[in-house]
Amino acid sequence: MLLLVPLGIYWMLFRQMGFAETLDQIRQARLWPLLVATGASLVASVVMNAYVWQRILAAMGIRLTFARAVFAENASLPLRMLLPAKSGEIFKAMYVRSVGLSGLSQGLGSVMFHKVVNIIALMLLSLPTVMTATGSAARKLLILLAISLWIYLWPRTVQSLTDRFSRPLPERFRNALRRVVGALGDTSLARKLGLLALAVVFQSAHLLSVVMIFRSLGIEVPFVAVCAYVPVCVLAGIVPIALYGLGTREAAFVFFFAPYMGESQAMASALMFTGIQFLLPVLVGSTMTWPFAKTVLRRQNTAGG
Repeated sequence: MLLLVPLGIYWMLFRQMGFAETLDQIRQARLWPLLVATGASLVASVVMNAYVWQRILAAMGIRLTFARAVFAENASLPLRMLLPAKSGEIFKAMYVRSVGLSGLSQGLGSVMFHKVVNIIALMLLSLPTVMTATGSAARKLLILLAISLWIYLWPRTVQSLTDRFSRPLPERFRNALRRVVGALGDTSLARKLGLLALAVVFQSAHLLSVVMIFRSLGIEVPFVAVCAYVPVCVLAGIVPIALYGLGTREAAFVFFFAPYMGESQAMASALMFTGIQFLLPVLVGSTMTWPFAKTVLRRQNTAGG
């Protein structure tokens, strides 16, 4: 099912845009902007995102070395790709447990903490557009962002609501959620702002990548439009109906950016964005996946025995 959805979306998109026309656009793209986008993607995905997670673990009292954080963050990417909504990030929690630094629920708490920080950082990227836009949609987004920031910075004010809404969840996930709220509450305001700033730098690679891809095709798109739509396209990839967001991300990209260019250019840009920002890091991570899986499974087998 997770593979059929992307195939169906790609079939509809290529039927409308034209497969040959899209490939022609990709062939005509200039190389140097794509190299800049690739470099930004690798630095952000391989190094920066791992550093954000390591700092989150440190805030929770888990001392994972930076080298191990880079290893787990990247080696687990191919495994996370196979499960919807990036729920495969549980492998990172399993790794933290496998090296004897925490229990599974605490490891899950760090993963959820990381997810919260990254989503809020993505929302913050749209702030330049929201602050200059008018209308009810901009006001609603600003209110949503303000509420998200409030919960992130002062989580204990919503502790009772969190406990109430988490009751249907399995006990392990309820414990992980409590650990997230507890960790957020115990982390100083300055450290939380620092973590959020790091996550914004990491997520900004998406904006830089899109700007460089557009430049490679000779397209000029207003920066406020890039800030407004790229976060939405990235979040569309989290919708749990397609493998690693394939198809849903491109459909959102074409929907928002086609008015600024030809449809085949929008589709070519979307494919290059997915390839550079999402599939390339998976290829890098795949070189480490086997030793990572052996580490995790060895701990599972030991626990089982």
